[in-house]
Amino acid sequence: MLKMLTLTTCLLGCALFAHAQNEPKRAYEAGIEVINYNPSGNGHRYDNSPANNPAQWASGLFLRYTPTRFGLRLGGNFSRGTVKPSYDYCADCLEGKVTDKELQVKLGVQYAPLTKYDWLYTFTDLYYRRYSSTGDLTGGLCGCLDVTDTRTSNGIGLNAGLGARIRVFKSVYLSPEIYYDVLRARDETAQQDNHSGSVFTYQETTTMHRPAMRLRATVAF
Repeated sequence: MLKMLTLTTCLLGCALFAHAQNEPKRAYEAGIEVINYNPSGNGHRYDNSPANNPAQWASGLFLRYTPTRFGLRLGGNFSRGTVKPSYDYCADCLEGKVTDKELQVKLGVQYAPLTKYDWLYTFTDLYYRRYSSTGDLTGGLCGCLDVTDTRTSNGIGLNAGLGARIRVFKSVYLSPEIYYDVLRARDETAQQDNHSGSVFTYQETTTMHRPAMRLRATVAF
């Protein structure tokens, strides 16, 4: 939460800098998502999953078209990671490697409500999220377990928040954004016993609410 307040202060502190930008506005922008930070982690994953890291670096592409105070946004994010879970004081826990992948495709709109300060905008993004995680795990109390855990998730989400478009060079911009993320997903988990071949599966619907922030860097043309 402290980091979120810090980012809010930075957004407001950029007012004088952004107001001094007098060059003609270019309508098209393309760039990358430098960092996305979720204080509570991403959720819906294995314990110790690499995707549970609150900070995801350079994991997305971003396009924006803003001919007026209204604008259209298109983005995509992909992340992949592998980790070996470790548990303290747990002699019967399974051990092995967990690999997960996440894909998000986003489409949204933005609006600058203040004519004099059109660098400040509100936005809403609708997105589709696909997530999968696989772990090949062994051990247990007897040391004889050998299982493959698989989790898949498909969901629809919404981002809504406040952002700023700050020129740092002639055609290069930084866009810090604070937003609230809501996701509703259908999850399926399967555990296969590699000795017997038996598979246990179950499904559930989950809803996630979380504050988040991100920083994007774009080139206007």
